[in-house]
Amino acid sequence: MGTENCVDKDTKIFPYHPSFLASNWKLFHDALQAHQFYIIHDLLPQYGIYVA
Repeated sequence: MGTENCVDKDTKIFPYHPSFLASNWKLFHDALQAHQFYIIHDLLPQYGIYVA
């Protein structure tokens, strides 16, 4: 069994469902973005490191 079954095809349709906004997947990615923002804009500049 390879990874070819895990690849999204253009023929697949992923409908939006309102519960998506409270899903663990969405909340995890929101937390990752908040962490990245903190590191780039708050933490690193304290040490004179600036990211473009």
